[in-house]
Amino acid sequence: MSALPLTILILLLAGAPHATSTPAAATTSPSAPLVQLDAGRVRYAVPVGWTEVRRADNGTSARYESDDGVGTVTVTVTPQAEVVGPDAAERMFVIIRKRIREAAENGNNELLLGPRMEPDERFLLSVHDRQRTREGRVVDRVQMYRRVGTSMIHVAANAPTEDEAAARAVHDAARALLDSARPGPGPRPRAYAKTGVKIIPPTEWTEERHDDPNGLVATFRPPDGADDGRRLVVRSRVLPKLARADVARRDALVQTMVTAELTTPPLPGARMTGAPEPAEDARFLRSTRATLTSASGVACRVTTRYRVVGEVVLAVSSVVPAAHPDPESADHEADAVALGIETLDR
Repeated sequence: MSALPLTILILLLAGAPHATSTPAAATTSPSAPLVQLDAGRVRYAVPVGWTEVRRADNGTSARYESDDGVGTVTVTVTPQAEVVGPDAAERMFVIIRKRIREAAENGNNELLLGPRMEPDERFLLSVHDRQRTREGRVVDRVQMYRRVGTSMIHVAANAPTEDEAAARAVHDAARALLDSARPGPGPRPRAYAKTGVKIIPPTEWTEERHDDPNGLVATFRPPDGADDGRRLVVRSRVLPKLARADVARRDALVQTMVTAELTTPPLPGARMTGAPEPAEDARFLRSTRATLTSASGVACRVTTRYRVVGEVVLAVSSVVPAAHPDPESADHEADAVALGIETLDR
């Protein structure tokens, strides 16, 4: 089995709330923006009624919950160095079946169904199992694998319910998500020589370049035809030499940048309607959340992350309209951009 040219991901059962209702049938909105994972190498549509609740710092995995709290769907993208053919499915299933059985035994869970392969010509492999946990909860799960571009996508759907119709709705949402997945062009780093950094914006987003190390570096917006009002704004302040080794001086500069946001919003012509308040996020020097009204009168939420990159302090702000259907997903995408900014010499 060691010759199998991919990493097989298996979602192990974890605590989940008891189902209280039946989710709606899975649908994807044709106007919904595509979500990007792995720096834009993979894109897909999230079904209506599902919200992103978590994204890995490296941008290769995301977790979604149904709005009624019934189910969860986890998407993971793994780059593949070799082509994985249809003949790999049977070998994968043997390994997955063994690991699911071992995990059930080790966790004192009772296998009620499977693990069994379920035919679906859209995917390389689909595995279904149902377990009763040692706490007495039934969890109905489907795990699916599909090759998209040079990546393998693993989608796992957990439905903690004994209602087969409710479980089927969760699984159908996961199938719709995976079926919508398409390869993307991948990352295109943008270099800013004066500021001394390189930024990988969301794939195909339009750039407005300034490259001012003591001001606006760049503003990014979704491409024409998919512009839903979101903006990603990167601003900078040069970190004085004395502040590079002095935490108090550095933090004072960050506070100056936070205060300045009240009088200089990230969007031209906008006005702040709520002062920046702390948004706990240990990945950044500081993170704040505020509200503004754009020049055209649109109410927006602003989340700003502060990082030291090389010789500058960067403020990366995601501006998301209040009416956006999935603001958390938009913020997670901006987190990935902020965390991926590097100096030009790296």
